Amino acid sequence: MDDEQPTFKCRECGATGLYVEWRYDTVEPCTGYLECQCGKRLEAAAERWYKAKTSHILCVELRDCHYWYHELNHRVIMREMEDLDVEVLCSLCSEKAQEQDWVDTVDDERSYRTNDDFYVRCAGCHREIEFGWTGAERIWPVECSDFDSRRCSPYPRYEEKWRERGWWGKTSDNSS
Repeated sequence: MDDEQPTFKCRECGATGLYVEWRYDTVEPCTGYLECQCGKRLEAAAERWYKAKTSHILCVELRDCHYWYHELNHRVIMREMEDLDVEVLCSLCSEKAQEQDWVDTVDDERSYRTNDDFYVRCAGCHREIEFGWTGAERIWPVECSDFDSRRCSPYPRYEEKWRERGWWGKTSDNSS
């Protein structure tokens, strides 16, 4: 019956909820300057240009087995800075400076997201659930009661499995 709500029940723990885990990085081009404290320079004692890379995990509830809803939690799991270039204009001030002495700005217009990776997980035991999707709009977990591989494309991590099952792409017919 088409009016029935799709269901999920984890084969490991019996939980009925799902969530989407979205892992991604943001890369932000930054500039910074260090004020000259000794008075030798009217301008900065040093300038730097670098990229700040931040790794994120965002967890979003998956309702009715298919739709993303409100954010459950968001964590920054790592932040790295890669110095691209530093110009020292006053070595005395630069040598005495601490990291917190720098005044940094982010170039938001040149910031970008990279390394997007998605997982569907059981809300009880956090086991990964294989899925397909129709863009970012709708997710089709394989273990949901209404799963039909013809409605979606596999997430890239599952493409080979789907080919082997004959759910996606070209398969070779070995029957003669």
